[in-house]
Amino acid sequence: MSMKSFRTALNILTRLPIKADETADENSVLACFALTGVCIGLCMWWLATVLRWAAGPGVAALACAVCLPGLFWWLTRTRSLRGTVRFLHQCPLLATGTEQEVYLRVTAFQVALLVKICLVGWLVYSGRALWLVASLGLAFAMFAELCRGPGPDAEAPWWRVDAHWVVAVVATLVAGTLCGAFLAGVFSCVIVWLLRGRLEEQIEKVMGPADDLGRWVAIEWIDLLVVIAGTLFFLTP
Repeated sequence: MSMKSFRTALNILTRLPIKADETADENSVLACFALTGVCIGLCMWWLATVLRWAAGPGVAALACAVCLPGLFWWLTRTRSLRGTVRFLHQCPLLATGTEQEVYLRVTAFQVALLVKICLVGWLVYSGRALWLVASLGLAFAMFAELCRGPGPDAEAPWWRVDAHWVVAVVATLVAGTLCGAFLAGVFSCVIVWLLRGRLEEQIEKVMGPADDLGRWVAIEWIDLLVVIAGTLFFLTP
């Protein structure tokens, strides 16, 4: 990884006015995708920590529950939201052939948003906002995996781990440890790793060959999945 690769990743993934470097190595840029997710998570954790210190856990939780997801969606040009809407609109599992079908799809979208907002608020309230580093790190690592596509690296030995997964796994294990639930980090890494091929298959089945919005669907769902998994571990005595 290098600064020019990191700048290129920021240019691709965010609305920040940073110029991409066309000479950046592709594999290095993919690794920086995961690093970008980790950095966004760290910024969210810092904002939540400052607000929690200044206004108390209750106010911080209420504010961050809406502001942190909103900041992420704004920073990434709402592509994960638009991809999720498109995915749910085309998902055959929600096709009922009745007038209620549109309400079912809208409800599924609203429930997903509500769950994410509530759990982000709870993480901030409980002082575990650092877990957002893990969720976004793994989410962007999955995005990098989908961007990689078929090629020589796809046929690499099973024990070879790409740099974007190394970045995400290290960040997740550290975040889990600091949040007091190392096993939450291990569990999340294993689940996301096992979902790699399956998730891509499902996205392509619903939306066609993975385009940009299809890959952003993966970010939204993996982020939500890891947040849920972490919350369940944190609530376990």
